Amino acid sequence: MNTHKGKFRVRRPLNLLSLAVVLALALLVTGINTNIKPWKEPMKVLAWDVKSYYAYLPAAFIYQDLSMEFTREDHEFFGDKFWPKPTPSGGLCLVMTMGLAMMYLPFFLAGHMLAWFTGAEMHGFSEPYVLMLIFSALAYLVAGLLVLRKLLLRYFPDRIVALVLLAIVAGTNLLYYSSIEGPMSHVYSFALFAFFMAGTLWWYGRPGRWNSIVLGLVVGLITLVRPTNGLVLLFFLLWDVKAGDGPGTRLRLLFSRWPLLLLMAGAALLVWLPQLIYWKSVSGQWIYYSYNEEGFFFNNPQLLNGLFSFRKGWLLYTPVMVLALAGIPLLWKYRRGFFWPVLTFMVLNLYVVFSWWTWWYGGGFGQRPLIESYALLSVPLATLLLFVHHQGRWLRRLAVGVVFLFILHNLFQTAQYYYGAIHWDGMNKRAYLASFGRPKPLSGFYDMVTRPDYDLALQGIYVDEKPKLPDYRVVDRFVVDMDRLGPDGTSFLSLCGRQSFSGGKLQSPRHAYTGKHSVMLRRGRADGLFTRLEVEPGQQWHISVKRRSPWFEGYLAVVGDEPSLLYADKRLGPKAARAAWDSLHIHLTVPMQGISFIEIYAGNPGWLGAWFDELEIRQVEYAGSGTAGDSAGD
Repeated sequence: MNTHKGKFRVRRPLNLLSLAVVLALALLVTGINTNIKPWKEPMKVLAWDVKSYYAYLPAAFIYQDLSMEFTREDHEFFGDKFWPKPTPSGGLCLVMTMGLAMMYLPFFLAGHMLAWFTGAEMHGFSEPYVLMLIFSALAYLVAGLLVLRKLLLRYFPDRIVALVLLAIVAGTNLLYYSSIEGPMSHVYSFALFAFFMAGTLWWYGRPGRWNSIVLGLVVGLITLVRPTNGLVLLFFLLWDVKAGDGPGTRLRLLFSRWPLLLLMAGAALLVWLPQLIYWKSVSGQWIYYSYNEEGFFFNNPQLLNGLFSFRKGWLLYTPVMVLALAGIPLLWKYRRGFFWPVLTFMVLNLYVVFSWWTWWYGGGFGQRPLIESYALLSVPLATLLLFVHHQGRWLRRLAVGVVFLFILHNLFQTAQYYYGAIHWDGMNKRAYLASFGRPKPLSGFYDMVTRPDYDLALQGIYVDEKPKLPDYRVVDRFVVDMDRLGPDGTSFLSLCGRQSFSGGKLQSPRHAYTGKHSVMLRRGRADGLFTRLEVEPGQQWHISVKRRSPWFEGYLAVVGDEPSLLYADKRLGPKAARAAWDSLHIHLTVPMQGISFIEIYAGNPGWLGAWFDELEIRQVEYAGSGTAGDSAGD
């Protein structure tokens, strides 16, 4: 008879699907980086915010001078690598805190060794350093996802966790800020938020000295990377608050463990200590506000703009988060321990984030300061998906289909942002619609965007930047209003009568910008509006036409007798004075040789009609560029 000694061990499920998703996401990020090879242009990676986050490391370990005085000695080399600002005491201070530099540190040292091994320049800004910095973003992404996966598996089945992890990376701008601009702070803060959530559950389940120290170190890093992220402490304070528990109940619990809280605070202070010493040394102050005139307008939070605007609306550019927000009420019934911490954090975090003077946060894809909160929002997203999962097969399939639709939407928009079809800070409704479904911008797209006025934003006033008009005078001018036909009835005449244009047979009374007629073009009559002008080397010309097309069909083009020397076209442009019309503009300078005439035409190869009116051709001369005869023409 066979006997079995000892206890039977229950085998835990391997949960391979969610693990495979983490691996697939890591491969996706690696594939993007391998394809674009950002390390080949180091200063494009070490740019903007990253420049200030990273600068602590070469200053400390290579140049051994955190005062940044060495940057004064060779401004030609250091000018684009270090951006310290002067302090009232006369020192130089980096704007960003050093939390991210601490997270970069192991990878910076690896890059330093790699530079030595490969013979690359060891000044801190060559390819090996940047390569390891890019790898650090991937490493923290994977670490954060693995910790978050383990936390979610305590409450949700593997298939739900797999879908949630896929959605919060491939379905959001976290993908972009893990790959193309990985060294920005957001993926690192995302990982820290995941560590903090897991540490909070660990601490409440088994409070002790070691997990208090670890949690304190994580809190210190979270706040040192981005001080406003200290709001995540609400998750710790409100975790698993029971129904009927008042503030006093939680305070008594925490007070009973005051030695552990003191230990936690000490660990967080230890992380901050180098920063405090640095501030003291460069500014004479233990606490120094390095952002100068930049700050918050808590009396004017831009919540609607931040959530819904075409410029940078979070839910417009990251719609999968609508599902996460919709899952928050379900936490009350199904995962109540998460309800108050997630709800309270999100309300206050949105308020603080959109109270910053640049609520769109400069150049970026979507609302990047909200990326770290995706770790918390993964819980209500999983709760919603699990709830729908139990509502029936068709509703379940619909929910999964919507999630994958949002993922595809984000992947496409990520490509759009990378190729420039989504502008970094100047999007508006017309620019969004003009780029919708197009991976790359049409010509004229950048004439259509409206950038914010940063100077007024510093005062809490949010308006578009007014375009600066060039100072020039008109030398010659031709205007075609599409009303005046030539004697043959098949061509248009300019108002001055000196220039004719083909297309008279395509005259249309349906729409007109001025007068009674326009020209309607579509496939089959694509290049109906056409003229040719003799030009001289060095001349400058402005050509513009008004267009009416709800789907931005049609274009304005100029080509010289040698197209390889002169060709330009515009398919998009700013709004015109009249509703439903826009204005296509081309400015060109005639090359000094090889061009004797230009051909100007409006075209439309599409099936949908486009109406053109008010074609204006101006020869101009900028102030100080020389002399010419009196202005002439229409």
